[in-house]
Amino acid sequence: HIQRERGTSVAWVASRGSLPYFGERLLRTRKATDEALAEVRDEKLVLRVMRRRALIDADIAREEADPRALPALAAAPLDALREYNAIAEEIIAHDEALLLDDLSVEASPLVHALLIFTRLKDAVAMMRGFLTGMLALPEPALREIYSRAVAELVFILHRQWEYVSTLQAKTPRELLASLSAALQLKSDLLAEVQSRLVSDFDLTAVRSTLSVQK
Repeated sequence: HIQRERGTSVAWVASRGSLPYFGERLLRTRKATDEALAEVRDEKLVLRVMRRRALIDADIAREEADPRALPALAAAPLDALREYNAIAEEIIAHDEALLLDDLSVEASPLVHALLIFTRLKDAVAMMRGFLTGMLALPEPALREIYSRAVAELVFILHRQWEYVSTLQAKTPRELLASLSAALQLKSDLLAEVQSRLVSDFDLTAVRSTLSVQK
């Protein structure tokens, strides 16, 4: 649920609440997250989610800023993305610890492979959040943070490659075959966009061929 809310929230912040599609979707994703959080006993984690939401809502509600505030406004979606990334990391680490504590014997190679796969899946969702944010940003705002955005892109791609390499190196061959789909992006469109970004890191070119709703 946090993965879905991450992408929707980042796009909502980037557009400064100007895209009704994401506003409606954000209400649905937050409701699903709330239902999941009701089952979580980690109050610190719940408070982090609520704090991020409060900051996002405050930013959207702020009156239209003058051009001098552009750097801060342009950076808002990347800040939101990083906060959600930290929340997702905390959730994954929490679940990993619970799983390994529940095992009475040393975790099998399959368990370790599934744990890595979970992190790879989150890295792919991280890329979705990044792309929706960059596509929803007005052109002047993207120019303002272009260097930082490219640096964030490199970080996300490196994380994906790291998890793929770990799966390939440490997973037994028979298990790797069954997890082969995990090494490919499920969305053909996302795979195409990511391949293009890997070759030239040109976010402007991607914006010219892809809408944020896709």
